Amino acid sequence: DNYLSNVSNEQHTKARNMAVDLLNADHHLYTEDVEAEQMLAYFRNCYCRYLGLPIPERTLKELAQAEVYDDERFVFYDDVLPVLHSWQEKYRLGLVSDTHPGLRRVMRNHGSLQLFNAASLSCENGVFKPHPMMYEKAMQALGAESETTIFVDDLDVNLRGAQNLGIHAVKMVRNEYTDDPISSENHWKGTSVRSLAELDAILENL
Repeated sequence: DNYLSNVSNEQHTKARNMAVDLLNADHHLYTEDVEAEQMLAYFRNCYCRYLGLPIPERTLKELAQAEVYDDERFVFYDDVLPVLHSWQEKYRLGLVSDTHPGLRRVMRNHGSLQLFNAASLSCENGVFKPHPMMYEKAMQALGAESETTIFVDDLDVNLRGAQNLGIHAVKMVRNEYTDDPISSENHWKGTSVRSLAELDAILENL
Protein backbone atom coordinates (compact mmCIF):
# COMPACT_ATOMS: atom_id res chain seq x y z
CA ASP A 1 0.00 0.00 0.00
CA ASN A 2 2.86 2.39 0.67
CA TYR A 3 4.06 2.00 -2.89
CA LEU A 4 0.58 2.67 -4.25
CA SER A 5 -0.13 5.72 -2.10
CA ASN A 6 0.40 8.10 -5.03
CA VAL A 7 -1.16 5.85 -7.68
CA SER A 8 -4.76 6.52 -8.66
CA ASN A 9 -7.25 3.70 -9.13
CA GLU A 10 -7.43 4.58 -12.81
CA GLN A 11 -3.64 4.33 -13.21
CA HIS A 12 -3.56 1.05 -11.29
CA THR A 13 -6.34 -0.48 -13.37
CA LYS A 14 -4.74 0.62 -16.64
CA ALA A 15 -1.38 -0.88 -15.63
CA ARG A 16 -2.99 -4.14 -14.55
CA ASN A 17 -4.90 -4.43 -17.82
CA MET A 18 -1.75 -3.81 -19.84
CA ALA A 19 0.16 -6.40 -17.83
CA VAL A 20 -2.65 -8.95 -18.18
CA ASP A 21 -2.59 -8.50 -21.96
CA LEU A 22 1.00 -9.72 -21.95
CA LEU A 23 0.03 -12.71 -19.81
CA ASN A 24 -2.86 -13.61 -22.08
CA ALA A 25 -0.63 -13.56 -25.14
CA ASP A 26 0.90 -16.85 -23.93
CA HIS A 27 -1.64 -18.74 -21.87
CA HIS A 28 -0.50 -22.35 -22.37
CA LEU A 29 0.60 -23.17 -18.82
CA TYR A 30 0.89 -26.69 -17.46
CA THR A 31 2.67 -26.36 -14.11
CA GLU A 32 2.41 -24.13 -11.07
CA ASP A 33 6.11 -23.27 -11.36
CA VAL A 34 5.54 -21.84 -14.83
CA GLU A 35 2.50 -20.02 -13.48
CA ALA A 36 4.66 -18.48 -10.73
CA GLU A 37 7.21 -17.31 -13.32
CA GLN A 38 4.44 -15.71 -15.35
CA MET A 39 2.94 -14.03 -12.31
CA LEU A 40 6.36 -12.61 -11.42
CA ALA A 41 6.59 -11.15 -14.93
CA TYR A 42 3.07 -9.77 -14.50
CA PHE A 43 3.97 -7.94 -11.26
CA ARG A 44 7.22 -6.64 -12.74
CA ASN A 45 5.37 -5.24 -15.75
CA CYS A 46 2.46 -3.82 -13.79
CA TYR A 47 4.26 -2.15 -10.92
CA CYS A 48 7.78 -1.48 -12.15
CA ARG A 49 7.50 -1.09 -15.91
CA TYR A 50 4.10 0.60 -16.25
CA LEU A 51 3.75 2.41 -12.90
CA GLY A 52 7.47 3.03 -12.37
CA LEU A 53 7.41 1.94 -8.71
CA PRO A 54 10.71 0.96 -7.02
CA ILE A 55 9.41 -2.32 -5.63
CA PRO A 56 12.23 -4.74 -4.68
CA GLU A 57 12.55 -7.99 -6.60
CA ARG A 58 12.13 -9.93 -3.35
CA THR A 59 8.71 -8.34 -2.79
CA LEU A 60 7.65 -9.07 -6.36
CA LYS A 61 8.62 -12.73 -5.88
CA GLU A 62 6.65 -12.89 -2.64
CA LEU A 63 3.60 -11.50 -4.45
CA ALA A 64 3.96 -14.08 -7.22
CA GLN A 65 4.37 -16.95 -4.76
CA ALA A 66 1.29 -15.86 -2.80
CA GLU A 67 -0.72 -15.50 -6.01
CA VAL A 68 0.00 -19.10 -6.99
CA TYR A 69 0.47 -21.09 -3.79
CA ASP A 70 -1.78 -19.45 -1.17
CA ASP A 71 -5.02 -21.44 -1.09
CA GLU A 72 -6.49 -18.96 1.38
CA ARG A 73 -6.88 -16.42 -1.43
CA PHE A 74 -9.88 -18.45 -2.62
CA VAL A 75 -13.21 -18.44 -0.81
CA PHE A 76 -15.92 -20.92 -1.81
CA TYR A 77 -19.63 -20.38 -1.36
CA ASP A 78 -21.12 -22.57 1.38
CA ASP A 79 -23.53 -24.29 -0.98
CA VAL A 80 -20.90 -25.57 -3.42
CA LEU A 81 -19.96 -28.88 -1.80
CA PRO A 82 -23.45 -29.93 -0.62
CA VAL A 83 -25.05 -29.23 -4.01
CA LEU A 84 -22.25 -30.84 -6.03
CA HIS A 85 -22.52 -33.94 -3.84
CA SER A 86 -26.29 -34.06 -4.41
CA TRP A 87 -25.73 -33.90 -8.18
CA GLN A 88 -23.27 -36.80 -8.27
CA GLU A 89 -25.88 -39.47 -8.94
CA LYS A 90 -27.97 -37.30 -11.26
CA TYR A 91 -25.70 -35.51 -13.72
CA ARG A 92 -22.33 -35.52 -15.42
CA LEU A 93 -20.55 -32.39 -14.24
CA GLY A 94 -18.01 -30.36 -16.18
CA LEU A 95 -15.89 -27.43 -15.02
CA VAL A 96 -15.19 -24.74 -17.66
CA SER A 97 -12.89 -22.06 -16.30
CA ASP A 98 -10.55 -19.26 -17.38
CA THR A 99 -7.78 -19.95 -14.91
CA HIS A 100 -4.21 -21.02 -14.15
CA PRO A 101 -2.80 -24.46 -13.19
CA GLY A 102 -3.00 -23.74 -9.44
CA LEU A 103 -6.80 -23.93 -9.54
CA ARG A 104 -6.63 -27.73 -9.74
CA ARG A 105 -4.70 -27.87 -6.45
CA VAL A 106 -6.95 -25.32 -4.74
CA MET A 107 -10.15 -27.12 -5.74
CA ARG A 108 -8.69 -30.54 -4.95
CA ASN A 109 -7.75 -29.38 -1.44
CA HIS A 110 -11.23 -27.91 -1.05
CA GLY A 111 -12.78 -31.23 -2.08
CA SER A 112 -14.71 -29.87 -5.07
CA LEU A 113 -12.52 -30.86 -8.03
CA GLN A 114 -13.14 -34.53 -7.32
CA LEU A 115 -16.87 -33.98 -7.84
CA PHE A 116 -16.46 -33.00 -11.50
CA ASN A 117 -16.29 -35.59 -14.26
CA ALA A 118 -14.31 -33.31 -16.56
CA ALA A 119 -12.49 -29.97 -16.55
CA SER A 120 -11.80 -27.63 -19.46
CA LEU A 121 -9.27 -25.02 -18.31
CA SER A 122 -8.05 -22.07 -20.36
CA CYS A 123 -4.42 -22.60 -19.32
CA GLU A 124 -4.50 -26.10 -20.82
CA ASN A 125 -6.47 -25.14 -23.94
CA GLY A 126 -4.56 -21.93 -24.64
CA VAL A 127 -7.81 -20.00 -25.23
CA PHE A 128 -10.42 -18.29 -23.06
CA LYS A 129 -14.21 -18.35 -22.94
CA PRO A 130 -16.17 -17.67 -25.13
CA HIS A 131 -13.89 -19.57 -27.54
CA PRO A 132 -15.83 -22.67 -28.71
CA MET A 133 -12.99 -24.98 -27.67
CA MET A 134 -13.61 -24.24 -24.01
CA TYR A 135 -17.14 -25.65 -24.16
CA GLU A 136 -16.44 -28.37 -26.71
CA LYS A 137 -13.57 -29.88 -24.69
CA ALA A 138 -15.84 -30.31 -21.68
CA MET A 139 -18.68 -31.79 -23.71
CA GLN A 140 -16.36 -34.22 -25.49
CA ALA A 141 -14.95 -35.41 -22.17
CA LEU A 142 -18.45 -35.83 -20.78
CA GLY A 143 -19.85 -37.46 -23.90
CA ALA A 144 -22.52 -34.76 -23.89
CA GLU A 145 -24.54 -33.15 -26.67
CA SER A 146 -25.22 -29.42 -26.74
CA GLU A 147 -29.00 -29.79 -26.58
CA THR A 148 -28.74 -31.72 -23.30
CA THR A 149 -26.07 -29.49 -21.76
CA ILE A 150 -26.56 -26.56 -19.40
CA PHE A 151 -23.79 -24.00 -18.96
CA VAL A 152 -23.76 -21.64 -15.95
CA ASP A 153 -21.67 -18.47 -15.78
CA ASP A 154 -21.84 -14.95 -14.40
CA LEU A 155 -20.69 -13.16 -17.56
CA ASP A 156 -23.03 -12.49 -20.47
CA VAL A 157 -20.31 -12.88 -23.09
CA ASN A 158 -19.52 -16.41 -21.90
CA LEU A 159 -23.19 -17.35 -21.81
CA ARG A 160 -23.69 -16.16 -25.38
CA GLY A 161 -20.65 -18.19 -26.42
CA ALA A 162 -22.39 -21.29 -25.09
CA GLN A 163 -25.68 -20.37 -26.76
CA ASN A 164 -23.88 -20.07 -30.11
CA LEU A 165 -23.14 -23.79 -29.80
CA GLY A 166 -26.74 -24.67 -28.99
CA ILE A 167 -26.07 -25.07 -25.26
CA HIS A 168 -28.67 -23.96 -22.72
CA ALA A 169 -27.23 -21.02 -20.78
CA VAL A 170 -28.16 -19.89 -17.26
CA LYS A 171 -26.76 -16.77 -15.63
CA MET A 172 -25.57 -16.91 -12.03
CA VAL A 173 -26.20 -13.57 -10.31
CA ARG A 174 -24.95 -14.13 -6.78
CA ASN A 175 -23.61 -10.75 -5.67
CA GLU A 176 -21.70 -7.59 -6.52
CA TYR A 177 -18.89 -9.55 -8.18
CA THR A 178 -21.14 -10.48 -11.07
CA ASP A 179 -20.66 -8.17 -14.04
CA ASP A 180 -23.04 -5.21 -13.65
CA PRO A 181 -25.41 -7.33 -11.48
CA ILE A 182 -28.39 -4.99 -11.41
CA SER A 183 -28.63 -3.80 -14.99
CA SER A 184 -27.25 -7.00 -16.51
CA GLU A 185 -30.42 -8.83 -15.59
CA ASN A 186 -32.15 -6.49 -18.04
CA HIS A 187 -29.53 -7.17 -20.71
CA TRP A 188 -29.54 -10.94 -20.28
CA LYS A 189 -32.78 -12.27 -21.72
CA GLY A 190 -32.28 -15.86 -20.65
CA THR A 191 -32.74 -17.65 -17.35
CA SER A 192 -31.01 -16.24 -14.25
CA VAL A 193 -30.52 -17.74 -10.79
CA ARG A 194 -29.10 -16.39 -7.54
CA SER A 195 -27.92 -19.66 -5.98
CA LEU A 196 -27.16 -23.27 -6.76
CA ALA A 197 -30.42 -24.17 -5.00
CA GLU A 198 -32.35 -22.16 -7.60
CA LEU A 199 -30.37 -23.86 -10.34
CA ASP A 200 -31.16 -27.25 -8.80
CA ALA A 201 -34.88 -26.51 -9.11
CA ILE A 202 -34.45 -25.66 -12.81
CA LEU A 203 -32.55 -28.89 -13.45
CA GLU A 204 -35.24 -30.92 -11.69
CA ASN A 205 -37.89 -29.48 -14.00
CA LEU A 206 -36.08 -30.19 -17.24
